[in-house]
Amino acid sequence: MEEMLRAFKAARMMEPIARVDWFVKVETYRDIHYRQVTYRESIPPFQVLDIGAIAAQIVSAVTNAGNLDLQDDEFGQWRWFPLDNVMARIYNPAGVSKFQLKNLQVGVEKSIIYRDPTLLSTEFYTWEDERPAFDGMNFSDYALNACRFVVFGYRYKTVEIDEKAYIIIEGPQRGQVVKKISRDAIGLLRVSPGSVEAIKLASGDMPRVVKALDALTMKLVPVTLVKCSGSP
Repeated sequence: MEEMLRAFKAARMMEPIARVDWFVKVETYRDIHYRQVTYRESIPPFQVLDIGAIAAQIVSAVTNAGNLDLQDDEFGQWRWFPLDNVMARIYNPAGVSKFQLKNLQVGVEKSIIYRDPTLLSTEFYTWEDERPAFDGMNFSDYALNACRFVVFGYRYKTVEIDEKAYIIIEGPQRGQVVKKISRDAIGLLRVSPGSVEAIKLASGDMPRVVKALDALTMKLVPVTLVKCSGSP
């Protein structure tokens, strides 16, 4: 009984990957963006796409999911499943296989909701309007009238980290972005080869402050990775 209780406690519902004010490293297929989260909203389950009818033993065309497009500076955290009796595959972004092994791209059936009730294994992330795509394999001996997909999750609004800003990395204000510093603090600037630029604020507890992008790339403050691509 104890082992069963542990197993059930381990199975949680979907949790947000980041909270407001957290720093994130958004990796897309082509770029890397260091951002700070300013807003988060949950998106309830909805039908994101219907590829349409699929004949027996036929694979559908790969179809973009335009309904998952987000606004500028936003990323999404999603889980999904097919509603119909197909073996579905996802490409994130379109053209880049997700769940790709050496010899096989793993598909998802509608029975996933019983095998993985929280759908954790289907989770993926998108950036702005870099939409994913889906296809469906009708492995049955009868035609299907529809190939529908349900998606739910979170969308996050972010802001770009100012290259001229600093981040406090020590003291009670750790993680706070500082856009302006006093001239006294500027005078404490120390630069040495191979190190980050570090200063101290002219304040009561004199916290250590580092250039924002240096602090994030060197992980001097917590940064959450958001990988918006199916490729390694």
